[in-house]
Amino acid sequence: MIALRGRAYAHAFWLGLLLFAVYLLSFSGRFHVMDEVAVFAVGHNLAVNGQADINQLIWTNHWTPHPPGVWGVDGNLYTKKAPGVSLLAAGLVWLARLGSGISTVFVGLLVGGLTVAATASLLVVWLEDVGFSRPVALLTGLGYGLCTFAWVYARMLWDLPVVGLLGLAMVWALHRVKGQTSRAWLWLLLAGVSAALAVIFRYESLYLAGCGALYLLASGVRRPGQAVRRLALFLAPLLPVALALIVYNQTRFGAVSDTGYTSELSFHFSWFSLYGLTFSPGQGLFTTSPFLLLGLLGVAPLRRRLPPVYFWLIAGMALAVWLFYSAWFAWGGVWNWGPRFLLSVLPLLMIFVAAALEEYRGRAWLWPLAALLGLLSLVGNGAGMVTDFNAFFAGIDSNRDFVLHWKHFPPVGNWRIFLAGEPIDLAWAEGSLGNIRWHWAAALPAALLLLLAGAGLWHALRRPKPPGWLGVVLGMGLALFFTGQSLGSYSRLEQAQPTYQADVALLVGLGQQTEPGDALLITAPAYADFQELAARLMAYARVSLPVSFWMEGSERGIRDDERARVLAAATESGGRLWLLERWHSPADALTPTARWLETQRYLAQQTDIGASGRLSLFVAEAVPTTTVPAGVTFQGGLLLENFTVPAGVVTAGTDLPVRLGWRAEESVRPGPITSFVHLLAERNLSQRVAESDRFLLDSQQPARSPLRPGQSVAQGHLLRLPRELPPGRYVLVAGLYDSETVERLRRVDASGDDFVYLTTFDIVSADE
Repeated sequence: MIALRGRAYAHAFWLGLLLFAVYLLSFSGRFHVMDEVAVFAVGHNLAVNGQADINQLIWTNHWTPHPPGVWGVDGNLYTKKAPGVSLLAAGLVWLARLGSGISTVFVGLLVGGLTVAATASLLVVWLEDVGFSRPVALLTGLGYGLCTFAWVYARMLWDLPVVGLLGLAMVWALHRVKGQTSRAWLWLLLAGVSAALAVIFRYESLYLAGCGALYLLASGVRRPGQAVRRLALFLAPLLPVALALIVYNQTRFGAVSDTGYTSELSFHFSWFSLYGLTFSPGQGLFTTSPFLLLGLLGVAPLRRRLPPVYFWLIAGMALAVWLFYSAWFAWGGVWNWGPRFLLSVLPLLMIFVAAALEEYRGRAWLWPLAALLGLLSLVGNGAGMVTDFNAFFAGIDSNRDFVLHWKHFPPVGNWRIFLAGEPIDLAWAEGSLGNIRWHWAAALPAALLLLLAGAGLWHALRRPKPPGWLGVVLGMGLALFFTGQSLGSYSRLEQAQPTYQADVALLVGLGQQTEPGDALLITAPAYADFQELAARLMAYARVSLPVSFWMEGSERGIRDDERARVLAAATESGGRLWLLERWHSPADALTPTARWLETQRYLAQQTDIGASGRLSLFVAEAVPTTTVPAGVTFQGGLLLENFTVPAGVVTAGTDLPVRLGWRAEESVRPGPITSFVHLLAERNLSQRVAESDRFLLDSQQPARSPLRPGQSVAQGHLLRLPRELPPGRYVLVAGLYDSETVERLRRVDASGDDFVYLTTFDIVSADE
């Protein structure tokens, strides 16, 4: 049967749950690298808006030489990453949004812990299936979860641990095929599905299918007909996956073979990188996880224990990954903990550790050695979580030094910066050494889950006949409850932080004022909190609001052609556009984005939200308009070139869009100038029924002025017509005044008026 024997493998479930509880206690709740934000943004946007873009991360596009995003053919930014982890995150985000108060980022980050815990459980099952004793299998699973750098990545959103789980599932399923008759096709299909799904998470994971195919051919040489049939069944799941990825690439980049990594496919063999991935202080497999050194003792015993073809399947997969990534130009991954590219074969490497433990368990020297290596691994990787390792990496001069010199050994370096005052990196604690505030109540649900899992594991091992799946189902239900309580507590702690509180008004305002079809544009100076704000909006903004976020005014800022592409795409949507000018000051220069909105849209409202910045709403014309030449000159060197007004009848209770085309001479009067538009009742011209005033020009501060000397601008005004406005004829006039004295500027023609007549409207009742 394909179903697992519940009584036989309940202990594997409880071990995985115990590890997951540990991961909840070591939970950080924050992104550590841009790649995490990118794949989560895809999942978030899919769940919320049905789009796979990462427009929240346009600010990263010139941040590094190899940014996480690439421009698509539709003017949106897309991640280079395969969509697998994003799809998992999308499901979790969708579930999180069914409730309230829990950070969707926290829920999405559970992917790492769930994956590593599930891998440890499957590792136990696999080891027992191939003949290892239960104590060795459990110790190996526990070692994988706590004594390798997989623990660090259990707190993060990465695709490679999932590939490791799927690769392990494929190897396990291929073992299960042996000896099966009627059900062999089900295990073959499971193996094929695992290999195919891995490609959705990492494109280069196609090696799984290749290794599995070679194994089937090699193990079926005596029965070629059966081998071909099994091979066809194994490879069949690759076809729909390949078609889906082709459609995905074509939709984003307009080419079936373009994944976004086209410019980074650079490989060359290097002994230096082979050493770096294995023994270097900065990126070495054995230096990061000394517990794996036991695997060197297990190579020969494992070769004797397993069938030769099966042994070489495991060893070949590990070797292929080691050689492949050591040849890639960015083999180390740099800003990560340990050799993250080896995460995909880390579960397979643990079978060599298991072989050593099994072979030498009667030797007196084994267990002290295993305990020492396990303790070193536990402490070393614990140092990687005590604080944010990015702070340590930021102080390293070069990647080569990081690989070559032991003074840059990450566990020591990370512990050093913690002792120097770097904040602790736990969701239920805050502050730095000597001033840490522990929120024990927030950690209580995870601690209770740990006790529950420990009791369940003890019960499963002690009783010869455990209660089968009933206890497992009960454990899963309690795990869901305690996990929800943990994330709720962690979310409340984050919401109490000053950085979150500074943006409460922004989050509330967006939640109350946005409508379906709206979009949010965010611009910020070079020193802004880009990643923090992007994550906060995704975590707590409970609205379906596409977000585009970029940097203005820096060598790392958005280019003019990129901005034009994004704004053109926003215009095509036809909805209302919100603009958040992050950390805006009234003295700041008007950004190119704000200038574009001035000429293309109409300002409907504008609010300064404390530390969040200035939030403005721009709307498009809702009625047909006509443009009329004016040619009226005012004092101070200002010319009204033309104006645009609605064509036809106007309805009360609607917004009246008016656009004034101004031009300023090279030399204009000093001081700030404001333009105005007034709607007057024709039967009583002293009765002003609607008005709009917009700052236009300050020749002494031209950078922050919509109109600059020697240039022209078409500035929009939006007049809100009262719903109860009586039907009749109304006159529209416009003019200028000094912003400080409120004195109107007069025309320089013979009339000498301080206004210009634009047009007369027939306004009908809102009920007609």
